[in-house]
Amino acid sequence: MKNPTITTITFQNYKIRTVRRDNSTWFVKADICQAIGIADSREALNYLYPEEKNIVEGQDINDPGELLLTIISESGIRKLVHYSGNHEAEDSILSLSHLSDIDNQTPGVTEDILSKVRSLHLKALGKSNLQAVMDTTQLLRDGHPNIISGNGSFHTARPGAKNPKAYNWTTFQDICSMVKNPVNIPKSEAPWAIFSTTGGELARGHKFQREHGRYCALVADLDEVGSLTALDLSNTMLITFPTNTSHLIYSTKSATAENNKSRIIVPLAVPVSGADYEIYQDIFNDKLIAAGIEPDRATERCGQLLYLPNRGAFYDHHIA
Repeated sequence: MKNPTITTITFQNYKIRTVRRDNSTWFVKADICQAIGIADSREALNYLYPEEKNIVEGQDINDPGELLLTIISESGIRKLVHYSGNHEAEDSILSLSHLSDIDNQTPGVTEDILSKVRSLHLKALGKSNLQAVMDTTQLLRDGHPNIISGNGSFHTARPGAKNPKAYNWTTFQDICSMVKNPVNIPKSEAPWAIFSTTGGELARGHKFQREHGRYCALVADLDEVGSLTALDLSNTMLITFPTNTSHLIYSTKSATAENNKSRIIVPLAVPVSGADYEIYQDIFNDKLIAAGIEPDRATERCGQLLYLPNRGAFYDHHIA
C-alpha cells in the first residue's frame, strides 16, 4: 500500500498536519487538540469510536522526528470540537474553510466538511440552538414530512439480502394516531421508523444516512424508567426543554407498571443532516441523563431503528 502523504495547513498561530490515507483526510491529534484547546488529548480519544482514530509511523509520512503519530478522522474532529467546549476555538475552525493553500488533491477537506465542523461546534456549545431546533410548533402545524418506516427487524431493501422489500413511509400524523391507538402484534412484525426523509435501498445504513440523511426528529429509547408514567416523563421534558417542545411518549411492548419502558419522539422545527443529527442526539441524551433519565445511546447512530407504538399487557402514553 502506498505510504500516506502529509500536508501542513497554517492558520492564525496554529499548524495542523493533515494526512491523506486510504482516500480520506486525517488530522494529527496533537495539532488539532492544541488548535481547539484540548489539554488532555489522551482523554479526548476516549470519546471517539475505534474507526475514528489511527496510528501512522513518522517515517511513513517523511517525518522522522516523530516515531508514531495518532491521527483523527473528520467525524472524530466533530466530536473533539464538541468535547472541547471552547468558544475561542471557533474562529480557528472557521478559518479552515477559507484556506486556499489546502492541497487540491485532497477532496476530503472540503467546504462541506469544514462547514459541518463549524456548525457542530456552535450547536454543541449553544444550549439555545438545541432548543431552537426542537421548537416544533411550526412543523406540527404546517407540515408532515415522510419518514422511512418498516416492519420487523428483518425488513430490509438492501440489494443482495435474502428477501429485500421496499421500505414504507409514515408521517408524524400517522404516528400520533398510532400512539393513541397502538397495534398489538408480535415484535417480529412491529412497525419501526428511522426519522430521516432520505429513503432508498440503503436507508438503514448508518454511513448512508450520516452522509445523505435529513432528520426531522430526535428520539429517546428508555428501558430503565421504573414506575414513572408517560405524564411524569413529559413533565421532565417540559422542565428540561421548556420552550414549545412538542413530543410523543408511549410505552413499549414489554413495558410493565413496575418498569414503564418508554420511547420519546421530539419532532424538529427544521430538518438536520445526518452528521448534525448524531451531535444533536448526543446532546439530547446528555440532557436527559442530567435530568435523571437514562437513555440507550444507540439512538446516536443514524440508522438505528425506533419501534413505534405496539401495545403490550401494559400501555401508557402522552402527547404534548
